[in-house]
Amino acid sequence: MLKNIKKTLGLVSASCLLLALNANALSKPPIAEGNAKFLGNVYAGAQVQDFADYWNQVTPENAGKWGSVERTRDVMNWNELDKAYALAVNNDIPFKLHVLIWGNQQPGWMDTLPKDEQLAEIEEWFAALANRYSDIDFIEVVNEPLNAPPNGENPRFSSSPAANYSEALGGDGTTGYDWIIKSFELARHYFPDSNLLINEYGIINETNLTKEYVKIVNLLKERDLIDSVGFQAHAFSTTGASSNLKNNLDLLAATGLDIYVTELDIDGTDDAVQLASYKRLFPIFWDHSAVKGITLWGWRPGLWRDAEGAYLIDKSGNERPALLWLKSYINDDIPTINADQMFTIKEDAAALASVGQLSFTDTTNVITGFTINNNTSPFVIDDEGNITLSSTGSLDYESTSSYTLSVSATGDFGSTLAVTVTVNIIDITEAVTPEVEPESSSSSGGSMPWSLLLSLFLTRLVITKRKA
Repeated sequence: MLKNIKKTLGLVSASCLLLALNANALSKPPIAEGNAKFLGNVYAGAQVQDFADYWNQVTPENAGKWGSVERTRDVMNWNELDKAYALAVNNDIPFKLHVLIWGNQQPGWMDTLPKDEQLAEIEEWFAALANRYSDIDFIEVVNEPLNAPPNGENPRFSSSPAANYSEALGGDGTTGYDWIIKSFELARHYFPDSNLLINEYGIINETNLTKEYVKIVNLLKERDLIDSVGFQAHAFSTTGASSNLKNNLDLLAATGLDIYVTELDIDGTDDAVQLASYKRLFPIFWDHSAVKGITLWGWRPGLWRDAEGAYLIDKSGNERPALLWLKSYINDDIPTINADQMFTIKEDAAALASVGQLSFTDTTNVITGFTINNNTSPFVIDDEGNITLSSTGSLDYESTSSYTLSVSATGDFGSTLAVTVTVNIIDITEAVTPEVEPESSSSSGGSMPWSLLLSLFLTRLVITKRKA
């Protein structure tokens, strides 16, 4: 991106961009620094504070929408979009433009224009962006083609009509989606070096929408018009079973294109609830081989799902457990308890007797305690991982010969995954070594002891040698 900064400075308002370039300087590595995948966020209002200390990709939340830039015809407001772009340039991180064509947040004056003028204005919008920002890494060409197309009808879950200019782009046409194809043709022309994406919500949760979305993607792929597939992962659209989310993600991956999670947020006004949801959902996306990057849709109070508690920094400025876990997960820095550990203890052990200490891998996220999650057993565990018989515990092999414990560790990262630990009870009757009967020295009523036979043999051998 920095290769074109001089050219960019010549195109963008110099004073605005230079001021922005001096701000938001990178002070510490972002979470996914050095990772093959990026972990980004949105540039918007309160979300900008300390941005580069956490995120290594930026998407303008509203500043890049046509309705924000050209609310009044031929009057362009580039101020916030300049700042978002400058943040990316200044920190050498990918910039993704959101969005060129959409049914929402579009200029109201477009709806009343003749079709030919609408198409001319669309091209003017594309050209203005291309001339101002010479190095846009990713572009969401069409947003929500299934849920909110710009056809003048009410979008899904809305009572207000969408923008009305899809006919200027060819309408449904012969494919049913000619307007999308035309949008991408224009984007490929004006942004030949950018990675072109499509974006939609709900699909990862609804298989039928996923299949229709794949149909659109393949229409574009056949024409070499699309580079990657984007999908939104807002909290309301990831409520389905994990298996369903994985299956739909596999359907997208089957297109052979890279996948980007474009808008991720996970609710939870309660820390424990949000943490559990992050642990369930985030690995599904991050660990999928086709997913090349994830963009969160806000992380500080004031984000769009504020009431639902989707922020990762609380209102006092503290990192919430989900963010602590996320940082550890991205960097493989979560402590682990070694699996399948086994201990033994005699059934006559006294109260507080030691069973053993767990073997675990600690990290910079120090373990502060251990928990036996299913503890109906007579055992307890301390903060160092030492398992002992409780002060009131007693053991009886005949009653229970083995205990299976579910153990997890806790710390500033949240909690580790639980592992199974087995404690076997030793039966003291079997532990006693049986007495050996003494050898009989009597020569009558039984066989001669082997020791006496050996002695006689050696004596005879010595005598024989002397005679010789």
